[in-house]
Amino acid sequence: MDLPTVQSALKLLAHEGYVETKKAWGGPIGVAQVGSSGFRAVGQWPSSNNEVFGNAMVEALEKLASGERDKEKSQALRAAASDVRAIGVNGAGQVLGSFVKGLVGLG
Repeated sequence: MDLPTVQSALKLLAHEGYVETKKAWGGPIGVAQVGSSGFRAVGQWPSSNNEVFGNAMVEALEKLASGERDKEKSQALRAAASDVRAIGVNGAGQVLGSFVKGLVGLG
């Protein structure tokens, strides 16, 4: 591939938020950093804050369950984690985000 074609592609990728480019006088010459859009495009970045919150909720419930000595409480925590997965981490994250916003007076 010739240099002008590569530079055009890098400009487009940078414009769309996929990469940050290293620059020279003639235009971009390489990739300095992959942006969040680039990571999302290849499935290496959570698609939303809701997904982050939902995944964190599942992890927290599972950690609590594994540390709980009371069998019934442990089972209830594992069931709650399973419910969050069944709802979908995006939906659960949205619920958690709304709850937190309400707690801090933003909702």
